[in-house]
Amino acid sequence: MLRTNNTGGKAVFRARNLIWMLDETLNFNDEAVCQAIGIYKESHSSVTMNKYPSFSLQPNPAKEKVSILFSETQSNSSQITIKDIIGRIVLNQLIDNSTLSVEINTSHFDQGIYLVEWEFPGQKPQTEKLTIVR
Repeated sequence: MLRTNNTGGKAVFRARNLIWMLDETLNFNDEAVCQAIGIYKESHSSVTMNKYPSFSLQPNPAKEKVSILFSETQSNSSQITIKDIIGRIVLNQLIDNSTLSVEINTSHFDQGIYLVEWEFPGQKPQTEKLTIVR
């Protein structure tokens, strides 16, 4: 899963996403890099991390449709945003999380690689790579 770490700002986030498209095994560890050069980050929170709900895309690669499958139902609505490789938003949709899946029509998408971001209120956005083939 692509990490949505915004350390360094939007330009660094976009560069990391582009690099990740080439090598999905690559992980960025800002904490280790900062410690190596003598920069230390203090935590201001003692809150433990909760397990976030997750999602997957099927089929992937997709042609005409893709289903977004959620790991669990939620009581609130959330936002799905699909961006092309250079960051342009091609779909922005508010979804009801009382179901375990949402089907998206991708027939009007160009062939290529897209980033699907799921933003659930109060949690970090999660991102998955979607490939459209014709």
